[in-house]
Amino acid sequence: MTAAPRQQEPLASIRERAKEHNPERVNHFTFLRLILASLVIVGHAAELTDGNTSRELFHRLGARLTAGDFAVDGFFVISGYLILQSWSQQPNLRAFLVKRILRIIPAFLVAYLISVLVVGRIGGGPSYFAELFTPDGIFQFFRGIFVLTYPYVPPVFPGFPYPLSNGSIWTIAYEFRCYLLIPLLAVLGLCQRPLVLVAVWFAIVAGSAQVSATHPGDAMSLGLIHFLPFFLAGSCAYLYRDKIRWGRALGVVSLVAAALSMSSQAAAYFVLPIAGSYAVLWLALSQWSPLRFFSPRNDVSYGVYLYGWPAQKLLLWYLPAVPLAGQAVGTLGASLLLGWASWHLIEKRCLAWKASLAQRRASLRAYEMAIEPGAIESGLTPAP
Repeated sequence: MTAAPRQQEPLASIRERAKEHNPERVNHFTFLRLILASLVIVGHAAELTDGNTSRELFHRLGARLTAGDFAVDGFFVISGYLILQSWSQQPNLRAFLVKRILRIIPAFLVAYLISVLVVGRIGGGPSYFAELFTPDGIFQFFRGIFVLTYPYVPPVFPGFPYPLSNGSIWTIAYEFRCYLLIPLLAVLGLCQRPLVLVAVWFAIVAGSAQVSATHPGDAMSLGLIHFLPFFLAGSCAYLYRDKIRWGRALGVVSLVAAALSMSSQAAAYFVLPIAGSYAVLWLALSQWSPLRFFSPRNDVSYGVYLYGWPAQKLLLWYLPAVPLAGQAVGTLGASLLLGWASWHLIEKRCLAWKASLAQRRASLRAYEMAIEPGAIESGLTPAP
């Protein structure tokens, strides 16, 4: 007599049980990332119109940084937390690199090609491809892909500032370099010595603030010097996740401190990696977070970030007189659609493939353990 086959548990039920047994899964990272990607679009609205940042939203509120500056720094805080979490769950270099590549590269590559071959042609005119497909142009085309930066294309969109088809994606290169830092920290033993890592992070914050004060508003030239304090802040927070309290009062104080610090660039470079990082993670992890009422199923934020600049440039190209608010809203709407397409057609499929690869590796490992000499005697498999 055979037992009746078990009914497969619905995926939604599995997710709910996972949340009950693992509180870390109850978070608001998806919606927070979407907000940050939207802030990048808002921050670019005035700058891409006429290069005048004095009309930018945060500048109008008295800040010395733009909404885009704050949003990109926030992305690095989130990455520091989640990427170290991913490594801790599976500390294997090969698996780690495969996961990171599948999450970042395919969607980036599609956005890159669209930015060069479609957006660039629209903004570059009839001679665009002739200028692009020169020996140097081809070299720069593939170089941009290889180093994960913005496309090096002939000047496009004449009459507007920033003659680039996609000027936002240069940060992807620094994001990926920060990813590679995690295995290095593990090799150095810093993931097992969180207090030492915090000391290193604080020293980097102080050094970065000193250097950044001499290069105000120039995160691109500073690169990792600018972004490391934020990424490591997220990593340190993950290591101390069981000790950090995400209380309502601390969250409000950190948000206020971060906002006030942005009135001075010198203060912001020191305060934001500390209070600003806490504020970002508080919004993602606290039960008091105002984001707790929103739980989007689709993570379209990466696509919104990848396509925000091209959508904004095209909107201005065809409707140059559109007001800033209308431009930001129109760009956000178009970017949401493109982000949705990127998520469903590329990112989601790559994540499913990633999960399939992990399952195959686990099955292979289980098989290898089952046939190892002495496995039965050592209790790795049940006795026959």
